[in-house]
Amino acid sequence: MVKIKKYSLADLERTMSRLSIEEIETIQGGGFSYTIMENGLLLITRTAGSDYTLNALCCGSEFLNLKKPLDVGCELSDCEYLKITSSQRIKGNREIFEWLANHLDYEIGALYNTDDLSGEWMIMTDGQSSYVNLDYTLTGYNGIIHSHPSGTGLYYPQNGNDGSCLDKPDEEVYRHAGKKYGYEDFQLYIPNDKLEKGEGNYQNCTEEVMKMIKEEH
Repeated sequence: MVKIKKYSLADLERTMSRLSIEEIETIQGGGFSYTIMENGLLLITRTAGSDYTLNALCCGSEFLNLKKPLDVGCELSDCEYLKITSSQRIKGNREIFEWLANHLDYEIGALYNTDDLSGEWMIMTDGQSSYVNLDYTLTGYNGIIHSHPSGTGLYYPQNGNDGSCLDKPDEEVYRHAGKKYGYEDFQLYIPNDKLEKGEGNYQNCTEEVMKMIKEEH
């Protein structure tokens, strides 16, 4: 005869693992919406008790469905604002980076690994239209990119650049990332609505940057 033992809730709590937030939401519905505000601010709202699980990035009437909640590096309450910066970053992917770069009027930067472009991208912004502070001191990445929301101004003749796809401040950042921290891939991203005829979203600046680094030795 099998003996059945009664457990108290306290006993169960000690012996059974708790469901994660994501597992609970899969059962009862819910998720997070991330509404893009000005200057790199996210309004993060938890939706609970609905008939489905939905995590989405929102900008105006546009949205991007996410497979899982964003990893923003901290615990979230039901509703709060979060400032995305070079120190408070988003762990995302290439799709999220491109979506943000195509929908926002300020610069978005990211670090990635060329061995796995579909893997993790570390995304950051300062909410400014003319610069982004890229924290290239982080390990595990060998590629660096940022967007130019105003378009390419591809060769910046007004800044004295001849045939360069980067302006002088960008050149300095990329050169330093490559020389001191071993980055090997350097890109500039142009939003869809700013593309000139014949341009692609990605402007490859690797050859230019590596040439500058080589000339310094």
